[in-house]
Amino acid sequence: MFSDSNEFLRIAQGKGLKCLPGKVGHVGYKNSKDTVLKTFVDWFAMSKASEIYRIKGTHLYNSAFPLYASLIGNKPYIEIDLNNYE
Repeated sequence: MFSDSNEFLRIAQGKGLKCLPGKVGHVGYKNSKDTVLKTFVDWFAMSKASEIYRIKGTHLYNSAFPLYASLIGNKPYIEIDLNNYE
């Protein structure tokens, strides 16, 4: 499981989902080398998945991160828009 939210990952891990350890951060902001390295490891790992999903919605960050991972890995990219489920 990958996310740009440390809180989301904490909850996912509590439900038994596998997440790479480390603090999530954005490369464009001032972060530690470990945080930036985790970002690239997450991106590489996502590119190796069989499919890559992006969940989008009104209050969620509009990230192209999963799309780029799917392009790098040449993997199917699926968007789920929560606004269609209200």
